[in-house]
Amino acid sequence: MKATLTSSPQGYSVRVGRWAPGVPPHRRHLLELLAQAAKGLSLQGHAVVGPNGHQVPLFTALDAQGLLGADGRFYLLDLFRSLPADANYCPDGVRERGEEEWSGDEGWPEQYQSTSGLPRKFPHGLCRLRSELLQAFIQDKQSQFTRRCEERMEENGGVEECGKAGDHRGTDAVRGACKDVGSVNNIIFEMRFNPSVFCPDVAFSKIDREAVALQERLQREAAAFIITQQIPDLVGGTLYCWSSVCQPVVTCLLLQFPVCVSGGGVPAGQ
Repeated sequence: MKATLTSSPQGYSVRVGRWAPGVPPHRRHLLELLAQAAKGLSLQGHAVVGPNGHQVPLFTALDAQGLLGADGRFYLLDLFRSLPADANYCPDGVRERGEEEWSGDEGWPEQYQSTSGLPRKFPHGLCRLRSELLQAFIQDKQSQFTRRCEERMEENGGVEECGKAGDHRGTDAVRGACKDVGSVNNIIFEMRFNPSVFCPDVAFSKIDREAVALQERLQREAAAFIITQQIPDLVGGTLYCWSSVCQPVVTCLLLQFPVCVSGGGVPAGQ
């Protein structure tokens, strides 16, 4: 990681770069602040492999950089890239996974590409999942998690029996539901997203392979959720609003002018 000075009208600023074997105090403090903010933004802390083979801890996307201002405060550059990438515009080919090869399609619904034409390439890499979209996706996942817990408990004696203190069946049901929905925590429901996934020229450690695969799956599911559920719900809600609110108002206005509507017109002088 480099620290370079950039001049400004207010003085000098220390720009916090990306790569270095050690972690200077100012970068450590910045990471602590980012760790606090990452929880509210549903971002996952992760590490990428640098050019020299060392791992660099991050909470933002690789493209984002920190700035230690002359006022002593920290700033982030290119904050928009810290949001997870929209997998609809990140087509990926065949990757290596252990000794086998796998096609990166885990997380896409069946026949998704044939019906939507996605994923496909886009001229730039600024297609990101906004926080509002992520929160809607997380709420949907939480509903799935609750249903899966109940289903698993019903399969093993019922919710009341499995919910008793010390009953391992309840714990097993929660763990299984976490795995089913893709929770990053295997004992509680928790959704976090790695903003460096799908970024070009980013390498992860081999020991993080399963975690990265889960992140790719989650971001594909979130991208498909926009197309298959959020946009149709928006259109349906708009049509419902028109039919239930706007249309009666328009009808009422038309009924107030029966002469005009019937074509009789309005007599002159009135």
